[in-house]
Amino acid sequence: MFKTKDKAKSTEAKSPEPTSASESIAGNGATAPVKQAPPPPKNRTKVAKPKSAAGKSQRRLIRAGLLLLTGLIGLSGGFLILHRSSSTVPVYIATKGVPAGGNFAPSNLGVEQVPAPGVSGALPLSQILHRSATVPILPGEVITKGLATNGQVQTNQAIVGISLTAGHMPSGGMSPGDQVELVYTGVQPLNNTPSSSASSTATSSINALPGDILGTGVISSVSLAPNGGNTLVDLIVSGKSVPVITTAAANNDISLARRS
Repeated sequence: MFKTKDKAKSTEAKSPEPTSASESIAGNGATAPVKQAPPPPKNRTKVAKPKSAAGKSQRRLIRAGLLLLTGLIGLSGGFLILHRSSSTVPVYIATKGVPAGGNFAPSNLGVEQVPAPGVSGALPLSQILHRSATVPILPGEVITKGLATNGQVQTNQAIVGISLTAGHMPSGGMSPGDQVELVYTGVQPLNNTPSSSASSTATSSINALPGDILGTGVISSVSLAPNGGNTLVDLIVSGKSVPVITTAAANNDISLARRS
């Protein structure tokens, strides 16, 4: 009897066995579910991967290239604006006075830069050099169209001026440099024989029939007479043909025909 009681006491004195960490006894005898660890937060900071040295160098080169391109574009734009605002063209001027019929040479020509588009009618050097002045040229004057002729006045040539009425020149008009024929248009033959008493230096006999060509020449200048009626033409002709031309022109018996 005493042993049984002692055994019971010893049984009661024993403490209950501890439950495992993954299980707990519920009051109704059911096993509690196992607790799981919470998931990691979504906004965790990602660890940046180290960038290679080659990639950094390539990006630096791209940036430098873009900066250089931007600078060049800005520089070229500024240059174009400056170029437009300061654009000039050359014009050729007489540095010395040139008489009518005198030749233009490097010694009496100069060049000046003037704002674009330049002087209206200004001639290039190729149409001035070694050609003849149609009228007296003043120092500093710009050589324009009509002031220089394609023909050159040689020692055996002369410039003769004639006055022409309507119908005595081509309907399209004439321009400096045009080559022409001088045609006698008088009704009667032209006879102008010097008298025997004339000096030996007198001109030779001048004879021409209607329709004869008195000579050829080059237009030096063309202008209207002050009264607006006639056209004044200066011609570079042979010195020998000057007497017959002036005689026919004095009677308005001369016409100009353009040569091809």
